[in-house]
Amino acid sequence: MILATKGHQVTNNETINYFTDADLCILGSTWDAYKNYYTNVRKEYQYYPDWMYKKGRIKILQHFIAMPQIFKTTPFFNNFETQAKENLHREIAWLTT
Repeated sequence: MILATKGHQVTNNETINYFTDADLCILGSTWDAYKNYYTNVRKEYQYYPDWMYKKGRIKILQHFIAMPQIFKTTPFFNNFETQAKENLHREIAWLTT
């Protein structure tokens, strides 16, 4: 199940889909909670210079935006998908300023 979080792709195993959705639910949280999350992510990767971190982070965020849907299960999709896409776009805008 842990390996499934590497790509967050949909699978035929519904338990894994719920697990990966739970792993990503922070993406669909309120903007303030999400901002706190990405601030902590930056601290985790503080040893990278800004230009390198931003390039890699934007690539990851764009990967999720490009997915047909981030959340694979109906409850997570209904509750978090729209806010997650908004948060990802807002973070990208912040990273590119």
